[in-house]
Amino acid sequence: MEPDFTFRIGSVTKAFVATLVLQLAQEKKLNLDDSVEKWLPGVVKGNGYDGNKITIRMLLNQTSGIASYTSTEMRYATSFPQYTVDDLVRMGLAKPPVFQPGAGWDYSNTNTVLAGLVIQKVTGETYDVQIKKRILDPLQMTDTCFSGSNPKIPGQHATGYNMNQAGKLYDFTEYNPSWANAAGEMISTGKDLTTFFSALLGGKLLSDEMMKQMTAGVDSPIGKYGLGIFKVTLPNGKTYWGHGGGIHGFETLAGGTLGGKDILVTNINAVGPEPVVANQAMFEKEFSR
Repeated sequence: MEPDFTFRIGSVTKAFVATLVLQLAQEKKLNLDDSVEKWLPGVVKGNGYDGNKITIRMLLNQTSGIASYTSTEMRYATSFPQYTVDDLVRMGLAKPPVFQPGAGWDYSNTNTVLAGLVIQKVTGETYDVQIKKRILDPLQMTDTCFSGSNPKIPGQHATGYNMNQAGKLYDFTEYNPSWANAAGEMISTGKDLTTFFSALLGGKLLSDEMMKQMTAGVDSPIGKYGLGIFKVTLPNGKTYWGHGGGIHGFETLAGGTLGGKDILVTNINAVGPEPVVANQAMFEKEFSR
């Protein structure tokens, strides 16, 4: 591992997707309280689901009740087939709702995939094209990209390890990541993620009003979950905002303090319970000072 290596950022992708949706809300191209049905008619229905009752805000703060398409089998896979975005939505909706819209909190990758589809419907371009235009290019994040179906990680990078159910690590650096889509397909570097979170938390990507919306969190097991980022309150009362990302091979935590002056990005080239704890411990050490 070297500080300039590229790595899969997993669910840190969600912070980019949410930022873009909030930019569209800021431009009055959509409203956070628009129903999913308004933008994606007929997509979320059946099996207990009603897209009329689920809002864009619920997709971003994980309160929609829509089940995640990911599963234990996918977590411990040794390879992946090609998935389309429609496949992923169908897999999520094939499971019953976790709860009625707005009645709880449950981390679901299906939510962010649907948010990506909303972006496409509103703008006429896929979320990755829009993120590049609106965020990556203006911030000169030249080492950040989207995996698509490409199994390789561009640039210099470490070997990524997955952990099987017996707790044994195995090389899982290259695989088809099409299952991740808007929920977790991006690849980046520590420098680029620092640039992004410094700009985001520093108020350079969103208006004050949209930052208020983004940081209005709901209670969750990982802290106050806002729109694509969450707040962690440390034992000494200090706080940071960010997002984690565990994807086969890599575990990332990125974020910092509101104002964007203190930002930290940690990445471990293995995914499993220990890397999550280790990243959190590094953040606690840094932001407790």
